[in-house]
Amino acid sequence: MDEDQYAIARKKTLGASDTSVYLGLNKYKTVPQLVQEKKNLMVTDEERKVKEIVSVRKGYDLEPLILKKFSDKYNCTIVKPPHMYRHPEQQQLSVNFDGVVKSDAFKSILSHDYFQTDSLIPVEAKYVTIAGDKFYGKNPDICRAAAISIPTRSANVVEHCNKVAEEIGIPPYYYSQVQQQLFFTGAPFGFLVALFEKDWELRVYLVKRDEFIINQILIESAKLQARIESMRKV
Repeated sequence: MDEDQYAIARKKTLGASDTSVYLGLNKYKTVPQLVQEKKNLMVTDEERKVKEIVSVRKGYDLEPLILKKFSDKYNCTIVKPPHMYRHPEQQQLSVNFDGVVKSDAFKSILSHDYFQTDSLIPVEAKYVTIAGDKFYGKNPDICRAAAISIPTRSANVVEHCNKVAEEIGIPPYYYSQVQQQLFFTGAPFGFLVALFEKDWELRVYLVKRDEFIINQILIESAKLQARIESMRKV
């Protein structure tokens, strides 16, 4: 696919980055804006301009470097899946992985409780600008993050995500993004790997599987996709 064909394919489903919008975690995009974006199966000039934003271009260009730094840090092999994947049962959902790594690379670091079965661990790469630096914890500890207790039920999705994401040290809008990736791989945890412009440090954040948020993703995405498809038929 060329860039436009790929962009249109993304419009037909709800990707991992869309979770933050319909779960109420995104301060920069509303649900009506997302619906408008998805219901029109064409690429607008405004959408093309987003790719030209300097921070977006930096993130795209630096993704291989970020993954290599993570690979070197943990002496593991990262695979970059070449495809965008659509879930066979929850067909409203799709994922484009930055990278995946086999879980056995972390058996010497994390509790054996995580490794009842081998899993493909999603690795989400982020380039953090100086402006975005304040949204992250500066001393991530993957063993401490692995020990975080995640509520199985919560009264408020936003409060739930804000609380757990703050404990991990990442923005809540990326917490839900990793959860969709974990749903696809079936893994017990994933990584958000961030390279900081401010000090050029790589920081690794472990994100545990959160069944409550995954369930919310399945419920809300199905409702939103039905709404989008009904508007396309009008």
